[in-house]
Amino acid sequence: MLKVRLFCAGSMSTTLLVRKVAAAAEQEGEQIDIEAHGISSIARWIDDSLDCVLIGPQIASRKDEVKAVCDEHGVPMGIISVTDYGMVNGRHVYELAKQVAARKGQPEEPSLETHEGEEKKHKKEKKHKKDHSIL
Repeated sequence: MLKVRLFCAGSMSTTLLVRKVAAAAEQEGEQIDIEAHGISSIARWIDDSLDCVLIGPQIASRKDEVKAVCDEHGVPMGIISVTDYGMVNGRHVYELAKQVAARKGQPEEPSLETHEGEEKKHKKEKKHKKDHSIL
């Protein structure tokens, strides 16, 4: 069972996302222990038993603070994209949770964001190359 904690500014808006992520896991026949909490209580909710921590985009500016707490417990962290958070895309966030959890116990890598964030980055790079090829 995947054990995930989501953190945001106050945990109220993330509650719906938690339900959507749990539904996505259920559709795949998997179980997930997922809860949402406000950033102010982060030290209380992170422990060694977690598979990963995800943070909402509204607190991404505090990622170093969150990462420091996660590192103390050997728990990998990921950042939910603005789009997936805003659209309450449980499927993408569930996939992100699995990717981030797979890093537990592995050498440190850059923070992961949802697939959509990576797709936009890739499209932007392609457009940049195309724009430069015109010159």
